Amino acid sequence: MLWTRFLALVVRSTVHTYTITLLVVLVGIVIGSLAAARLADRARHPARWLGLALTLGGLLTLALMRLPPAAWGALHGGVAAYVLLLLPPAVLSGAAFPLGVRLLLDDPTRAGPVVGRATALNTLGGIAGSLAAGFALLPGMGLSASALVVSGLGVLAGAAAWLGFGARAGPGAPAWAAAALAAWAALPWALPTRAPHDFLRAHGELVAVREGLLGNLAVVRDGARLDLYIDGWWQGRDLPTQQVVAAHLPALLHPGPRDVLVVGVGAGQTPSRFLRHPVRRVDCVDIEPAVFDVVRRHFPAAWLDDPRVRLLAEDGRNVVTHEARRYDVIALEVGQVFRPGVPVFYTEDFYRRARARLAPGGLVSQFVSLASLPEHVLPRVVASFARVFPECAMWSNTSEVLLLGFADRPFVVDRARLAAGLAAPGVREDLRFRPWGDSTRALHRPEVLLGGFLLGPRGMRALADGAAPYRDDRPELDHATARLDPRAALEVPLVARVRRHLEPVGAYVVPPLPPDTAATVAAVRDLNLGAMVSAALLRTVPAIAGGGASDAGAARLAEALRACPEDGAAHRAMGEARAARGETAAALAHLSRAVAIDPEDAAARLDLGILLLRLDRPAQALPHAEAAAARLPADVDAHIALGAAYARLGRLAEARGRFAAAVRLRPDHAEARAYLERAEALLRGAR
Repeated sequence: MLWTRFLALVVRSTVHTYTITLLVVLVGIVIGSLAAARLADRARHPARWLGLALTLGGLLTLALMRLPPAAWGALHGGVAAYVLLLLPPAVLSGAAFPLGVRLLLDDPTRAGPVVGRATALNTLGGIAGSLAAGFALLPGMGLSASALVVSGLGVLAGAAAWLGFGARAGPGAPAWAAAALAAWAALPWALPTRAPHDFLRAHGELVAVREGLLGNLAVVRDGARLDLYIDGWWQGRDLPTQQVVAAHLPALLHPGPRDVLVVGVGAGQTPSRFLRHPVRRVDCVDIEPAVFDVVRRHFPAAWLDDPRVRLLAEDGRNVVTHEARRYDVIALEVGQVFRPGVPVFYTEDFYRRARARLAPGGLVSQFVSLASLPEHVLPRVVASFARVFPECAMWSNTSEVLLLGFADRPFVVDRARLAAGLAAPGVREDLRFRPWGDSTRALHRPEVLLGGFLLGPRGMRALADGAAPYRDDRPELDHATARLDPRAALEVPLVARVRRHLEPVGAYVVPPLPPDTAATVAAVRDLNLGAMVSAALLRTVPAIAGGGASDAGAARLAEALRACPEDGAAHRAMGEARAARGETAAALAHLSRAVAIDPEDAAARLDLGILLLRLDRPAQALPHAEAAAARLPADVDAHIALGAAYARLGRLAEARGRFAAAVRLRPDHAEARAYLERAEALLRGAR
């Protein structure tokens, strides 16, 4: 249990994880058993070797789980990580059993009963240990403390072998026992890594960690926003994201949703947004019970106390299969498809169960992350969906798409109903969210929301043509996505494939769109697809040697901008790259464009402010530095930039305050301290 929970921190859990884990452990046990069998009859002091196997097993387990994250990161989550973590303890565990049996066996004629009892006790001990770890230690104490306890029990067992078998342990047994216990006590001081906390800091400032029943939940501050991660994978944010669209879109396309089922809560964006529509019930299902408490403590959570909400800590498949209630909308927000247990939500069999749970006129909305799908998988996912829902559609939603399946009515977008829904209190303001671009790309505009439409029933059938659906009895999707590199730009070929089957949304809108509106919708759709490609290409730049400042990185950024010239994040990245290469004029143009597209992009405001300071334009830099410091209150560089702008404008008292804030955030920051001392000296001189 400890190994399984720890492995989720250092390797990407897939369908292969259990197989590799079992293989490495069994190989280790075999190696240890063979080595100990040869040693047992020849050793003068077998108890010494037994104690050594037990104590080393405990110490190695603890030491490996306290290695710093950087050491595991160097293994890149490959098979080497399994071997390092599992093989040494497994070898020592395998050696302990034959050594223990040999100590108990004095009369060879009684080998059968002795070995049988030892095997039974060993098996019962394994069962008891698994139950204790899974139901008591991990839930009650957490991973780090549980590892300390379990390893301590191993060391104590080894010490007991040395001390309990007297002469068979050889001379010096008390010293050996004392040394092992001292090493166990010293390891947490020598290796202060705390799991899972130190492994979850990669995404920003760690605000909170909760070790749940099935995974490790982390709340991370990234600038002015809070993000939720489970086992290192993003699940949601405290600010509007594409997850709000996963609620509003199906609610707007249904003529009058009353009962809603949401599978996968994330940070609460999707279920909370359904409550902005005239629903009477929202059942929220998540297999991880801890997610509800984490959302309540750290994210907007008033919706959790709405009397229309029912929270279910259950497997969504079981709820869909066995719940007696019928739903108008079933929203499936189950996360990255390569994660264990997720592919079963993408099979034809599951969709048939979901359809059976729909009320008349109901629809299913399925989240599909293009960033986790190989090109050949998408047609099969679409085939699985379209077989069950012949009346279906695909809608773009940043780097994902939504599959919409209508149970017993044709797919039609009623313009009057859509306009009325968008005008509803709470909905229009919420959909002022824009996934990319400037304010003209906000989703409360009907033409922008309709610009997300990609495929209707005909296009879906064309995309799925000849593809076999996924079925429950063959875990093909699990294996097809197990070896994905999540940093790869998988969306690029998928977007190209979808483009070949695009349909005009006007074919499904009543009454028909005016020609100018249809042209606007088509243009928005083209930019949406370009934004998908641009975001995918941007994700690959950090993996290029030298980043965006290298020739290869700059070429990738240029490709991203060609795909979507209105992508503010791409302009910011290109501006940073140009600045790093000393190309000031180009950097200024790209950063200015990034800020014009999204004035709320604090990173772009900070980069632009710093560049303007380098160009000795403090008055122009000041508003950008002020905006960055306001949105990034924990960012040392933002305070330093604002302090520098104040100082150059002669506002020394305000400059000192900003430099002091930077020093409070980072007392060891030499540059901030130097600026603060200089500002104080100038103020003293002014007096």
